[in-house]
Amino acid sequence: MRFSVIFMPLALATSLSAQQRSYSDMNQIRTTATATRSLAPDLAVAHLEFTGRDSTFRAAARRASALGDSIRRAVVKAGVPDDSVLGRGSVALPWDQATQMEVKPNPEFKRYDTTYVFRDLMVVRIRDLRRVGAVLDAALGAGAQRLVSLQFSSSRVQQAGQDAAAEATQQARRNAELMAVAAGGKLGRPLELSTEKAIADSFYDLRSSSTSPGSSSSTFGPRSRPPDAEVRVSVYGRWELLAAGDSVPR
Repeated sequence: MRFSVIFMPLALATSLSAQQRSYSDMNQIRTTATATRSLAPDLAVAHLEFTGRDSTFRAAARRASALGDSIRRAVVKAGVPDDSVLGRGSVALPWDQATQMEVKPNPEFKRYDTTYVFRDLMVVRIRDLRRVGAVLDAALGAGAQRLVSLQFSSSRVQQAGQDAAAEATQQARRNAELMAVAAGGKLGRPLELSTEKAIADSFYDLRSSSTSPGSSSSTFGPRSRPPDAEVRVSVYGRWELLAAGDSVPR
């Protein structure tokens, strides 16, 4: 019994090393293939910035709150459901926002005037993409100072990624078969398959640095079609390369 305990690990190590040698000595084919899918968006998300300014921070916050209510009403009137407009909707506590101050010289009284600035952000989710331009114009006309970002996404990203993965896998195998036949052999069993999905996010952005009231700042016009997203999937495969007369192991 003692000898069996001692020799079992040695036998296992011998078996593993033999298996490793067999894989290293095996003729292999490596291929890769990529498939893409274009997706039309079905959701737009706009991030709008607005500010309130006054001589005290609380007064600036109240001004920002009133401005936010005005923007919300304009966006809802433009066709966005009220529950798709996300914002505070009330005066936030002073420490809930980053305090900013503007110091301006007053030459008449030979002193400096300090203005407190309360910055806030509103998120608008637009599912009817035909209304994107009108919604942005309404928000900017109601007092939003800046369109921070305009993001588009599709609810079909996952399905498109799966379809692209299947196509890329089939193409990678077809490439391997062609290479095997050209080399005078035939393709054996698959040894490894892996994927690399080169899509960073299900959202993609149209960004703007500044706006002026009453005009849309997005990089496409109100009647333009939003850009499509692209899902790209790469598949990397490794197969046995067999001689023409060998049987394919199962």
